Amino acid sequence: MDFHSFIQAVQPNYVADDYHAILIDALQAVALGSGSLLIAAPPGSGKSQLVSILFPAWLLAHDPSTQIIGLSSGDALAAIASRAVKSILLSPQYTAHFGEVALDKDTQGEWMLKGYDRPSYSAVGIGGQITGKRCDYLVWDDLVKNQQDAFSTTIQETIWGAY
Repeated sequence: MDFHSFIQAVQPNYVADDYHAILIDALQAVALGSGSLLIAAPPGSGKSQLVSILFPAWLLAHDPSTQIIGLSSGDALAAIASRAVKSILLSPQYTAHFGEVALDKDTQGEWMLKGYDRPSYSAVGIGGQITGKRCDYLVWDDLVKNQQDAFSTTIQETIWGAY
């Protein structure tokens, strides 16, 4: 199932405009091996919904052994995305198309699909513990929390160091 169809299956009321359709195609291309993708978009443009929530759910639907790290400006923001991905995987809409999902380890910051020995999703804030974690996809979203931090040399160096 392509990414467009997946979104319609799990969120039937989702309406993609031209920008979202381009972004959906670009994310699907990344999953098919086209390389990396950097997206810069203003707040409220739907980027986080597509990139940090729907995309990881789609990846796991196609390959439950996929390992994803969701990195944000803080642990709490990363955990919000993690819970939203889990919510999709546990939803009736998802189950109708891909079958029921069971979780083995399930904490706020990390969870894994039953039958796998590595975390399916790890939610981490900048500066958080990712040493030793593996991932097939590293999703960076909202790495700065405000304009002041965006222009802070210290914050920029922290983000660069995490990268």
